[in-house]
Formats: sequence, C-alpha cells, structure tokens
Amino acid sequence: MAEETNERNTSIPRGYKPEDSAARVEWVKEFTGIEIDNTPEDDPEDLKGIIENHVGFMKVPMAVVGPMLLDGVYAKGEFSVPLCTIEGTLAMSMNRGILASYLCGGTTGRHFRQELFRAPVFQYTVQNYVVLDIVLDTGNAAGQNMVTLAAQVACELIRKETGHNYFLESNINSDKKPSVRNMLLGRGHAVAAETVIKNSVMKKVLKMDPDVLFKSWPYYSTISSMAGIHGNGIHESNALTAIYLATGQDAACAAENSTAHFSIEKLDDALKFKLTLPSLTIGTVGGGTRLKMQKKNLEMLGCAEGEYSSRKLAEIIAGATLALDISLVCAIGSHTFTDAHMKYGRK
Repeated sequence: MAEETNERNTSIPRGYKPEDSAARVEWVKEFTGIEIDNTPEDDPEDLKGIIENHVGFMKVPMAVVGPMLLDGVYAKGEFSVPLCTIEGTLAMSMNRGILASYLCGGTTGRHFRQELFRAPVFQYTVQNYVVLDIVLDTGNAAGQNMVTLAAQVACELIRKETGHNYFLESNINSDKKPSVRNMLLGRGHAVAAETVIKNSVMKKVLKMDPDVLFKSWPYYSTISSMAGIHGNGIHESNALTAIYLATGQDAACAAENSTAHFSIEKLDDALKFKLTLPSLTIGTVGGGTRLKMQKKNLEMLGCAEGEYSSRKLAEIIAGATLALDISLVCAIGSHTFTDAHMKYGRK
C-alpha cells in the first residue's frame, strides 16, 4: 500500500483562494473518485422526518483531511475525511495528527460493541419503581426512534398485563448527556484506536519532545478526575461534531459521545497513543444521512452501503478523533497552541 501511495500526490492543496478550493475538490475526486458539488439542494418534500417549519438551508464550511491510513476490523485503507466546522485550526490540526500517524504506519482501529437502549420506568405503589433496560442491535441505523418504538410496544404489553403505568424514559440511559453509565457501558458503537508515533516524527511534525510529553501527561488525567470530568479525553466533541455534521448524524449526540479514555505509552523510540470511544450514537441509514451532501460524504468514506457500514464509520471517526487529540496535546505541550489559534483561528 505504501508503494502505491508514494506514486501519487497525497498532499491536500493549501490556501484560501477560490482556485485553492477548486484544487482540493480535484484532489478529492482523484483520491476517492467522488466529485464534491456545492449545488445539490434537497427538496422540501424530502425533509419530512428531518426538520419541521423548513425555510431554507444554512451552509456550513466543509473541509477534507487526510489521507488517513487505517487498519480496522471494518475500515481498511486510506480515507479522506470530511469535516464541517467554523473553528479555525481544527482541520489543520487533525490533518497534522493524521500525517504523523501516516508517516509511522497508520492507525489501528477496533470496533468491539454495538447496542442501543431505552430505559423505561414502571410506577408501583408506596414509592417503589422498576427500571427496565431494553437493549437492541440497530444495524446500520443510529436507531434512537427504532429503540423508542420497540420500548413503547414492550411497555404497553407489560402495562396491559400488570396494570402498572410507566414513563417511557427514566433518564438512566442518559440520552445526549454525558454519564458514568455511558462511559462504562457505552450507548451505540464502542471503538478503540491506537497509533505509534516515532520520536523523530514527534519532533519534526508535532514539534514535541516525546519525553516531556510522557512525563507531563499523568497530570492531565489526575486533574481531569479532580474536576469531575467523565473520562480524560482532550476535545473529542470537536472532531465528533465536525464529522457528524458532514455525514448526517445527530450532532447533539456529541454531548454523550465525547466521553473518552486517552492514554500514552512509552516505547523504546516512540510513543503509543490510545483512544477508546465507548459511546458513538451514529448510523449510515436514516435521518440526515439521506441528505444529498451528507450522502455524498458517506460515499467518499465508503460508508454509504454495506452490511457493517456504520461500524466502518465508527472506526474512521475513532481514527480521526485520535489524530486530533494527538495534535492538540502536542500543541499544548510545546506551547504552540495559542500561536496556532492566533495565526489560523482569525481572519
């Protein structure tokens, strides 16, 4: 794969001029076979189930980063990842982390769980109650509505048989809210990703002394715990929201999905970075994934179809999120974080 890659231009063109954007569109077409077109607009009739009181469309700037080299259970190969964001430096930072990983052999991804649940509570007398945890496999759909309907059917049957009333959601599944439960058990897809970055690449690409980073990192985890943060991720919500908007996901799910476990392991001549995302509520069918631009982006990732396309997307998201975390922690550790935002995060 490396030899094939070296025979073509893998560098995304830079710049802010119209011709630079056009060059990137051409790069994506050459790299993925997908032609990005800003003109397709969804018909109002096709928005049923997505939005009510529709009045128009709000365009959000879109970027691409990559190529990301990924060896996953479901996602294997090189990927150009679409992002929708209005935060300057985000795309550049993710691309930097992706490049560092690419130069060292890429990222390994492992999808290890998929389930979604709804947790109704049944009311009994004398302040007693019973919470049911209804867990389902939702296939390639994110499945929130699917699980809600199934839970209601089950609850109606129980109510009919027992006479006890119920409240369809007890809040124990913490839908769109961070929680210890979702940190431990997950809600949706659970994925782990890791990459080994050589010391030479750490210094040259990430501008970070690996020994300094490794010695300083334990403080971050300890202080995260002191602050009551669920997990010890750095800024997962940035990566998740940007990819969610680009691929038609429910962006509000980033509130719960951003809980993460991040760690650094020291090797002889490198650092190994690991990231676990225990709760990714995503899908490749239904909802916003049927919008034209979002569908096109899923095609770009090779996730628009296939038996396990949602699991493939989960592994791609984990790899991209890990890259962004690596870049940011190195920017903070090397004292270039502020300068980067002052230079690229402003007009």
